[in-house]
Amino acid sequence: MHIIIWTVAIVGALIITIKFDLDKPTFIVLGLIFGALMKFIHKKHEDAKAIEKMDRIYDELERAYKKALQNRDKPLALELGRQYYSFYRPDGKSTLYDEQAIANDLASIH
Repeated sequence: MHIIIWTVAIVGALIITIKFDLDKPTFIVLGLIFGALMKFIHKKHEDAKAIEKMDRIYDELERAYKKALQNRDKPLALELGRQYYSFYRPDGKSTLYDEQAIANDLASIH
C-alpha cells in the first residue's frame, strides 16, 4: 500500500510541476507533501476501520452475554460478562465494579 501512496503522490506532484512549470526542488517538496498527506489520510481511514471492527466485536459480545443470561446459562454468562465488561478497559481486565455488575446480572436470573 505504501508504494501506491507514494506513486500517486509523485504523479500528482509531477502533474502540478508540469502544469505550472515549476522547478525540480519544488517537485520534490510537492511529492513529499502529497505523500505525507496521503499517508495521513490512509492512516485515519485504517484507524476508523479498526474502531468499527472493535465496535462490532463489542456488540457481538453484548448480544451473546444477554442471550446467555436469557438462557440462564450462568457459567457462559459469567465468562461472556467478563469479556464484555473488560473489552474497552486499557488492561483488558474487568474491574471490581464490572464483577459486581455481572454478579447482579447473574443474581437476576432464577
